[in-house]
Amino acid sequence: AMAALDSGKSKSHETGANDVTLVAITAGGPRKHALLAQFERDPAVWSPAISKKAFGEGCPPTVPGFALVLSPAVPGEAVRSRRRAEAVAGDVLDSIGWSDAQRDAFGGLCAKMRPENRRVLGCVLANLRAARTMLGLVGDCHEETPRECGGVATPTPPEDASVAGRRRRPALIVEDNVRVVAVDAAARCEAAFLDADAPDLLYLGHLAHDDTLRAMAAASSSSGIVRLASPPADARPGSGVNHELWGTYAYRPSRRLYEALLEALRTDFPRLLLKEKRRDVEVTPADKLWQRVARRRFGVSQPTILCAAPPVFYRMPPVLPSKIHRKYDVGYMRATTHQLGLHGLTWDDVWLTPDERRRVHDDDDDDDSGGGGTPLAGDDVTPPPPPPPGTATAPLSADCSLNRERSTTTATAASVVTEE
Repeated sequence: AMAALDSGKSKSHETGANDVTLVAITAGGPRKHALLAQFERDPAVWSPAISKKAFGEGCPPTVPGFALVLSPAVPGEAVRSRRRAEAVAGDVLDSIGWSDAQRDAFGGLCAKMRPENRRVLGCVLANLRAARTMLGLVGDCHEETPRECGGVATPTPPEDASVAGRRRRPALIVEDNVRVVAVDAAARCEAAFLDADAPDLLYLGHLAHDDTLRAMAAASSSSGIVRLASPPADARPGSGVNHELWGTYAYRPSRRLYEALLEALRTDFPRLLLKEKRRDVEVTPADKLWQRVARRRFGVSQPTILCAAPPVFYRMPPVLPSKIHRKYDVGYMRATTHQLGLHGLTWDDVWLTPDERRRVHDDDDDDDSGGGGTPLAGDDVTPPPPPPPGTATAPLSADCSLNRERSTTTATAASVVTEE
């Protein structure tokens, strides 16, 4: 993979009108620098020399075919009142359209939250900001209905404006914890956008329960797109009987879903987003908001939630610890290692900084010796052994939808990640 990247170094600075646009949520610092090292090809902004200075001589070259648009993160811990929320995310609150009374109530609930829940809230607000930014790039696309989202129209001179079938370049939201496959990443994104046929949610990167990951790998086809089934009608939150995906580090919502989510945040306030407890206020994470609103708003059979299989983007190894789920960092890394293996890939197929590559190789060595890796502070999760041969996996229907069995199966490494 690195050899293939090296072969394209001479053209790595060239940008094209058909690059895949990444609206990247970032708060700056080393995470932003890693994004720039992966995707930024403008020598006035970033260069291989800066990458080597920031990450070491072994830093791989930029992955071609992407155009980076940075979207500021929301510092969740600062959201302690209405006034502070409006100071750091006033544009997002304006787009939601809460009334004055709702904003007052929102500020009061923020004051009651624990810091970790404020960080989750900051993530939700940052994803809404990035979605608005991405949709703002879409406006000139040739589409039959307003449902379309995520393709950025290639600028065309006025005399050519009547040309039918103007080519669109795809756009999606990523977070600054994302790492991309090193070979043909942009081409795979374009293929996924063409094959997905304007879904409500298109995931180019995700994690999930182990049976969902295995079923996706089994259902992957030449198109590389798998349809995510709805959970059973009687599935309860926290029951583990669902096919909700985890993470918002590489995805694209439709315009109709974005508008439906804003409407739901207004009409189902505060219950949809905030759940008041005795001494705290829990926050529904962004990944669950998108999927649940899609299913409730459009009906179980109507929303289309599609996933690239294998994914194009993966969650980074925890050299830079998570800002929200630090105690799950090691579990996320091992779940991703398992996910890569299901598709016949390894971390060697993914763009990583030198420190990240050493981390995953050290973890592999510890697993081989029975050490189980080096946990981070606060991590007390030990992955269970893989299932014995013949263990049942989630069956697949003819259209590659996923249907979860009610039987109990032995978990694998991916199930060390626990829903909060």
